[in-house]
Amino acid sequence: MEDKLDESFQMKWKRSLRKRLINCLARIENDGKPTQELLHELAKAKECFNYWSSDVADWEKHTHTFTMNDDGFKTDLTPDEKWITHE
Repeated sequence: MEDKLDESFQMKWKRSLRKRLINCLARIENDGKPTQELLHELAKAKECFNYWSSDVADWEKHTHTFTMNDDGFKTDLTPDEKWITHE
């Protein structure tokens, strides 16, 4: 039996692009002029199109961890580097 390539991510982006383009058409009909909301929908539609036409299933997620002490404040600064409060 032949292994099928999982293209569910492409279907997601195809459906999302269709939804965004329908929203653009509705904005044009309802507002009758260029609006910020229409610009937002167009930008999201372009993003969906780019993901749909690419062969990348998802994106890399990056995280950064900050060290904290018991009080919840970062203490790797020396005392003279800390913010000085005005009295």
